[in-house]
Amino acid sequence: MNVFEKVVKNPKNKKKKKKAQTFYGELSESKIVQLSEFIVYIVGGHANYPALVDGDYDVPKACLKLNLKTRELTRKKYMNTGRDEFGICSDGTFIYVVGGSKTSTCEKYNTWTDKWH
Repeated sequence: MNVFEKVVKNPKNKKKKKKAQTFYGELSESKIVQLSEFIVYIVGGHANYPALVDGDYDVPKACLKLNLKTRELTRKKYMNTGRDEFGICSDGTFIYVVGGSKTSTCEKYNTWTDKWH
């Protein structure tokens, strides 16, 4: 069981029963960036790796928000360009992604408006 399975499947507050989402695959091609104490984003990945969560979505363009306190996982807007093996950083409001195995472009994600530029 990886760290994300533990976070989602073992909530401390068991008052409400929520269907647990299962994470799959290696995280080595997706990037994780922390915005605050409890908020992290999981971005991009390689198309040949299994999806991180159940359901059909475009892994290389994916942007997922994980609230570590509430254990909520939310899909956000896709990146404009799918990428793996890229750089990522955040200033607390924006997420910046740079390059990748098949692109040298840059994108900026506004966490307040849920838009990639």
